[in-house]
Amino acid sequence: MEAEIVQLALSIAAKILHREAQVDPMLVAALVRIAVEKMREGSGVTLRVSPKRVDSWRRYFADLQTQDT
Repeated sequence: MEAEIVQLALSIAAKILHREAQVDPMLVAALVRIAVEKMREGSGVTLRVSPKRVDSWRRYFADLQTQDT
């Protein structure tokens, strides 16, 4: 039962983030940055995005690395 609740919560979050990405992509970028910073130590992260947006996300993360150095 717990796994089903987690799946439901993730599904709801995915729908909300998808809607927000359509309205304000920078909000989603900020949320991703916070999540990556929290998971940076010891965890891997997979970000799935539309093929049309891959280059912009790569630039975004490249800029983050530049800011951190």
